[in-house]
Amino acid sequence: GPWKLVECKGEWLIKTKNGCVLASVRKFPPDALLSPDSKPNALLMLQAPALLEACKALLRTSAVNLDDQEEYDLAVYTQARTAITKAEGGAA
Repeated sequence: GPWKLVECKGEWLIKTKNGCVLASVRKFPPDALLSPDSKPNALLMLQAPALLEACKALLRTSAVNLDDQEEYDLAVYTQARTAITKAEGGAA
């Protein structure tokens, strides 16, 4: 992906290939050990671009057969479409 995960002084940093920090997942309180949730949260942020592209690909694939889908499938499709819209900065 376009980003990398770096552990630095008790926090996880999400960095671009050229070293700019996009986000950090810090320990809280400051004297505590890293929360067990901190690395999974950082990994989720790290993979956000890949997850977004995967969701778009799935929707392109499923959009072909929307007329044949059940109500549940349409609700999931709508949920995914809304999440993609929000991730791209649009209003849902």
